[in-house]
Parts: sequence; C-alpha cells; structure tokens
Amino acid sequence: MCQITTLLHEYPKKHGLSIEWIADTMGISCSTLQRYLNPFDPRPFPLRLLLPFMRACNNDYAVLDLLESRIGRSAYPVACEGLDISCAEVTKFAKESGKALCTLAGAIEDGVIDEDEKRNCTRELLELQAIVNGLLGRLNQ
Repeated sequence: MCQITTLLHEYPKKHGLSIEWIADTMGISCSTLQRYLNPFDPRPFPLRLLLPFMRACNNDYAVLDLLESRIGRSAYPVACEGLDISCAEVTKFAKESGKALCTLAGAIEDGVIDEDEKRNCTRELLELQAIVNGLLGRLNQ
C-alpha cells in the first residue's frame, strides 16, 4: 500500500470527521469517497479531488507535502494580507537558517555525503526555502 493512499485513508480518522460529511462537503457521494479512500482499491484517488478533500479536512496539506517531497519540490503558503514582517518571523528565519547550516556542516564534515545526509539537508533547505519565500512574499506586496 503506497504512502499517499495510506495517508488519505487516515485523514478522516485524524480529523475526527465522518466520511459522509467530507463527501458532502466535496460534492460527491459517500460510497465514491469510500472507494477512493480504500487502500486496497486499485483505482487511484483522482487528482482533481485532492484539494477539495484536503480543504474538507481542515486545510491539512500533509498529502501535498508528501507529493512534493517525492518529486523534490517545495510549496509554501503565500501571505496575501500584505502585513509587516514581525520580530517572531525574523527570529524563526534566524533559527531555521542556523539549523539548516548545522545540518549542512555536519553532512560535509567527513567529506562524504551519504543518502540520509542528502535527505536531511534537502529537508532542512526546503523548510528554510519556505520561510524565505514567505518573507519575500510579504516584503513584495
């Protein structure tokens, strides 16, 4: 069973929502949603329903995060309010920058970067990228 199917199957339980309520919110029948969420059904979850499903589940984008990590991409929320950058945001940026740099330094310290170190470095840099892009989005509004 693939990670995405498992994750989708766990969503209703995770959020305490009924399959009936989620299906109604998405505008599809309950039996159709149950079939899509069945990890043993060979039919894939339709991509066109992925965002409505995540929105119905309290805007939980864990499935999207998993898809992004599989293709080596990163998405991040874009601030639309045009608010000023707060001290807390700058502090978070500084902490995440330090964390990413420490991870990179540890990975290259012995002159060899193994697969686990590559994954850790990639994850840290993508998290930092999301913070930087969020700050840029707020600055450029």
